[in-house]
Amino acid sequence: VYIVGFTAINFDPATNTINEDQSTATVSSFSGSSSTSSIFRTEHAEIPGSVQLVRSPSRDAMNITFQSFETPNGPIVAYAIIMTTDLHGHNPTKGSLSKTYNDFKNGLTRSYVTSVVEPQNIQNTDQSKSISVLLGDGTVSRGYVNAPLDPTLNYR
Repeated sequence: VYIVGFTAINFDPATNTINEDQSTATVSSFSGSSSTSSIFRTEHAEIPGSVQLVRSPSRDAMNITFQSFETPNGPIVAYAIIMTTDLHGHNPTKGSLSKTYNDFKNGLTRSYVTSVVEPQNIQNTDQSKSISVLLGDGTVSRGYVNAPLDPTLNYR
């Protein structure tokens, strides 16, 4: 699971997906509760502390809770959640932000944006600025389908 924090985000009106060349993002990858960071176009962001991943008993959904990012480039205006079945440690490339669930379902990619969480939809769970997102609930945000997870696949 990768979380992308945007300090500037621009959506392509033709596809309703993120225009990567006009957006500024910091990418953090999470495996269990540890985190690493790679940068698309910004300075280093303070990586959130603990990240909690809880997969549902049916394995078709996952709840992820993380702390909001701190960045010297200004406040985060949106988070994109990227799911991947690439278990070999390859971080998503800049092009991953334009990949949707349909691309994944059709075998065109192993990484895709499953959800875009914008400020009006961020529900902090407590005073520590924790953000909780249910992955696989079937909702659509900005053209990205948060489709149920495949219980037969391993996600990272």
